[in-house]
Amino acid sequence: ACGVMGGVFCRCCWHLGEARKKIYTKDKPRLRLRVLEVLVMALCILLACVITPFAWGCTPLVPDVIELNPHDHGRMARGQCTEEEYNDVATLILQPKHKAIKALFTHAFEGGARFSEFSLVFTYMLVFCATLLSFGMAMPFGIFVPHIYAGACLGRLAGQMVQRLYPGASVHLGVYALVGAAGQLAGICRMTVSLTMIMVEITNNMRLTVPLMLCIMVSKLVADTFGPSAFQTAIELNPQIRMIQGDWQDSAHGITVNDICTSEVVVLHSKEKVSRIATVLDRAPFHMFPIVEGPEARLLGVISRHRLVHAAKKGNAGECEEGDAPGGGKVVRLTPHADMTPEVKHFNTPVTRVLNH
Repeated sequence: ACGVMGGVFCRCCWHLGEARKKIYTKDKPRLRLRVLEVLVMALCILLACVITPFAWGCTPLVPDVIELNPHDHGRMARGQCTEEEYNDVATLILQPKHKAIKALFTHAFEGGARFSEFSLVFTYMLVFCATLLSFGMAMPFGIFVPHIYAGACLGRLAGQMVQRLYPGASVHLGVYALVGAAGQLAGICRMTVSLTMIMVEITNNMRLTVPLMLCIMVSKLVADTFGPSAFQTAIELNPQIRMIQGDWQDSAHGITVNDICTSEVVVLHSKEKVSRIATVLDRAPFHMFPIVEGPEARLLGVISRHRLVHAAKKGNAGECEEGDAPGGGKVVRLTPHADMTPEVKHFNTPVTRVLNH
């Protein structure tokens, strides 16, 4: 279940990110709409967290089992209830996340208090949907801690179902919550060994290593059928980031720098007009531009697109030389903004050597 929900989450993140890319573009960033989106989301979460515990009602405690060992049992939040009652929904959504997660990892509670199955499902869906809808927002909800929280709800729900099916069995609900949190994170992040080590360190119990590894591996394998992880999805949705897949070297043997470079090289001179810089930035999609000098086009260095924009802005602001180029106009010296010691590769250099450098 954790793997399926993790895969669904990542898949929905992809579609939501594609929709956001169409709404918020470079030409129309719609900053007011982004702020309004955050405010509406925060208001909805606030109303859900405040109204739900009051609408849920209170459950009476059992008087003869109120006093128990505090090291083995926890205490439910009261919320609006009296000292003889408790509110399990208030324990889950009115407390800080770390206290709610600690309550989910607790074996039992004083007074016979317990989380109802419906409250666990409701909290899981609330956290799941809030985390999903906030993906890509100007103020995100987060991924790691919310899914520990949601996975613990799902794991404890599974533990309580086992407890109902086998009333005489010794079932530690906190262990089920811990394994559920690990499975949920594995479905979202697709981490294996590192996630296992994190969970073992949390519990300081090596006996949980095998069930944690089993749950994490199964959850990852199931989630992989839906698509990449949430982090990989976020990278793929960002057009400014280009990731090279791990298996590229298998098909890169025999390919040289000459095979992957463009033949239409756009070069700049040490002194350029601001108007030409603007034309190059508008028409050429490259990230770096070589700077040459003299009739033989001797390479002086390279300048990044960001530094070129900075140089053009300084030229428009008046920090330039007048009339140094044919036809006059504002002229900018590019060498102060350039990298004058670039790493040069021969055109027959293998691609694998260049990218591994």
